[in-house]
Amino acid sequence: MKGSRLVIAALTACGLAASASSADILYASTGGINGAGGGLIYRIDTVAQTAAQVGDTGFDRVGGLDFDAGGTLYCVAGGSAGPGTLMTFDLGSGLTSVIGSINGMQGVDAIAFDGAGTLWGGGWNGSNGDLVTIDPSTGDILTATGMSGSGNAFVAGLAFGPGGTLYGSRGNAGGRADDIVTIDTGSGVQTPLGAMEFVISDLAYGLSGTLYGSGTDGSLYSINPVTGEKTFLFHTGISQLSGLTSVIPAPGSISLLALGALACRRRRQG
Repeated sequence: MKGSRLVIAALTACGLAASASSADILYASTGGINGAGGGLIYRIDTVAQTAAQVGDTGFDRVGGLDFDAGGTLYCVAGGSAGPGTLMTFDLGSGLTSVIGSINGMQGVDAIAFDGAGTLWGGGWNGSNGDLVTIDPSTGDILTATGMSGSGNAFVAGLAFGPGGTLYGSRGNAGGRADDIVTIDTGSGVQTPLGAMEFVISDLAYGLSGTLYGSGTDGSLYSINPVTGEKTFLFHTGISQLSGLTSVIPAPGSISLLALGALACRRRRQG
């Protein structure tokens, strides 16, 4: 998410980022069939270690979600099986607004906005994972790059780090030898971070600077962004946990950046 990554980067540069899982609010979505636990939206409090349902999209297999810089929550339904649908979900009213079908790909199971506002997706072309860009106003696929990695190279989750690094979670992709990878957005080449241990359905960078990973069994982990080491935090109680994202910063985030810059300056002067 654009704004949150700017805040994280500014604070991390001064060593001001909070400790793991401190005061992060996450949102999650569920896979599976709607009416049988799928397509639901949850709010996760990482301090209280609680999760509460906040809405129902009315769609099956909502595999990914992310906020744009303006605070609109985008979701993608259909999973790798497809067909894919891009939509927005209003956390206030609980209303789902369909943007359009995602054509040209069997399915898309992950989405993430980068710092420039480009919407990226983890697609499945029927035999291999593709890294795609999506028009957030129509759902049309703009570009598609075949990914290379272990197994079929499919990623079930995406998240951009504060330095613009794209992280991917492999979910239960066929033939995978890893859980977490970084992805070159130009070539689609994946670099593994650590060994295969769990099924990680999605990733999210919190405002604290923590990289989170979700398990399909409802587990929440913190993940070392360098080594890929996973630390179990707590069980959310969410069945079929599929998508994960972090809240964007509050309107005062620009003030937070200014305070961070001031703190940096004072540290240097001191």
